[in-house]
Amino acid sequence: MRVHEPARGRGWAALAGVFGLALVAACGGGVDVPSAPPERPVPATPWRPLALPQTPAQTLRLVDSVPASGATIAPGATELAIAHLAPAGLVFSPVDACQPAGLTLRRTVTGLSDTAAQALVEHHLQCQLAPQSAHRIGIEGEGGAERFRAELPFATGADPGPPRLVVQDRRTLPRAAVNELFDSYVAAAIGQWLEEIGEDATDAVEGAIDDLAERAWGELVNPNATYDVLAQHVSYPSRNPRGEPDAMLTGLIAMPEVGMGGFTPKSRMIVLSHATGSTPSRLANSDSWFLLAAILAGRGHLVIAPDNWGRGGQRSGPETYLMGGRVANNTVDLLRAVLASDDYRQFLPAGERPPLALIGYSQGGHSAIAVWLALQAVDVGVSVREIYSGGAPHNLYRTVIGALEALADRCDGNRWCRDVGEDTIRSYLVGRVLPGFLAHANVGLTEDEVIVDDAIAPDFLRGMLETDNRFDAAKALLQLNSFTNLVDLAGALPDSDTRIHLYHSEFDRLVPERNTRELASLLEGGFNVTYHDEECGSTEYRLFARLVEDVVGVVHAVCGLEMLDEALKGLERLEADAAGRRRP
Repeated sequence: MRVHEPARGRGWAALAGVFGLALVAACGGGVDVPSAPPERPVPATPWRPLALPQTPAQTLRLVDSVPASGATIAPGATELAIAHLAPAGLVFSPVDACQPAGLTLRRTVTGLSDTAAQALVEHHLQCQLAPQSAHRIGIEGEGGAERFRAELPFATGADPGPPRLVVQDRRTLPRAAVNELFDSYVAAAIGQWLEEIGEDATDAVEGAIDDLAERAWGELVNPNATYDVLAQHVSYPSRNPRGEPDAMLTGLIAMPEVGMGGFTPKSRMIVLSHATGSTPSRLANSDSWFLLAAILAGRGHLVIAPDNWGRGGQRSGPETYLMGGRVANNTVDLLRAVLASDDYRQFLPAGERPPLALIGYSQGGHSAIAVWLALQAVDVGVSVREIYSGGAPHNLYRTVIGALEALADRCDGNRWCRDVGEDTIRSYLVGRVLPGFLAHANVGLTEDEVIVDDAIAPDFLRGMLETDNRFDAAKALLQLNSFTNLVDLAGALPDSDTRIHLYHSEFDRLVPERNTRELASLLEGGFNVTYHDEECGSTEYRLFARLVEDVVGVVHAVCGLEMLDEALKGLERLEADAAGRRRP
């Protein structure tokens, strides 16, 4: 286990020293920022460089934006995210029309044909915009005598009014039912694994699972629910992948059933980011994230678990699979709706900024990091105190390239491709990863150019592995949705005492363990992070890796259960500490 305490002294001063933003919002079109005459330069400040003689601005290439170009969004205090490629060392300066909402991220880029694109810069902005008007946000940067500019045109519609959360369905689970959920769930999962593994390895695998359950699944096997649970399938207004406010998304809210008696809220509310294939709002015993929500609510927590766009009640187009910013937007909108409702107020932790814990595994671990970053950029009135993330493709770009290398038989033995289960990873790329990126972002490619007969098109496979400018946009978008390429994250974020717990198994053949090892290394410099690399590396995992070599997802799934059990233990310790502090 590696534990690293955060460096102090981060915040806006550090952010200002690295990046600023030149932003222009104008009705009907862009407006250039006036510059001082060449003979009377503006004095240098941390935010604005010396004014230089104006030269024609070169265009900065947009990688992605929410809202999308030409979208019609809600007015008011609007959040925008704009990402573009840029040469290294550019300085961006703010103006008054639109201000940073608290976060500017810089990433390194690799593998592009455009050698001048050395940085990927993502600006999170907050604008006060009037209803039913046209806008053009401009971002300007300077480097030496060169000027650069990116523009995003969009419009605002009518004011939609306050967010309205609607309960579509509900389910009550007695404590006894909550305590039995995991046994029935894992029995079904193990039965499926054994069927795929075959009879020869059944006894050995069952023995390893029994040992693991006794050692590492105690909280899941014996939840010890204190309360009955009320679980709600809710819908709430949010943004579609283009950033437009025409979507009613779905999610789960679970809480203890406390009646009219006295109730002391837990010290944490919980946000769950679901894994692949999960739809928490279905309120189904077979859904692992519904199971976890019920266990946590049975212990007294308020639990929020949004469905990704494309799942649950919102099935317009592919899921926003591993599209971190879009998933985070929907989670933030559900959080806002819950905090605005009187129905959940008695369950909120005490304090002006209710503390919360983020929990996610696999796809959900990627989402949890994205939600954490989004809540650093936009203040919704909560404080992220813990993150539990495991088994996630935190370096999404390298994970996808490694999978393509394996499929193209170009693997040189590196950790990104040497252990990939090719049939499994092909189905993930074709069925989940690529459709969302093609449908919801502008990568200049159609699905027919990427996927042919449920396989990766040969031209796309070759182009992604070579230097071909037709595929620069797709490569850049994958890197925008990665986290291990972030530069000076500690300097960019406001001061944070978030405690970050990371998990992964070295024997994982679905998502390479290097993803989490790289993220842990990135965070070591300025955050309170622990990489629990021993948790999913025991003798049981070695046995699984040997016995289930052809069933790629078993080790990945088993590590997820161990991480969830560890999260339950960690939260119980926090509650015990909080109860001790409350005791006179």
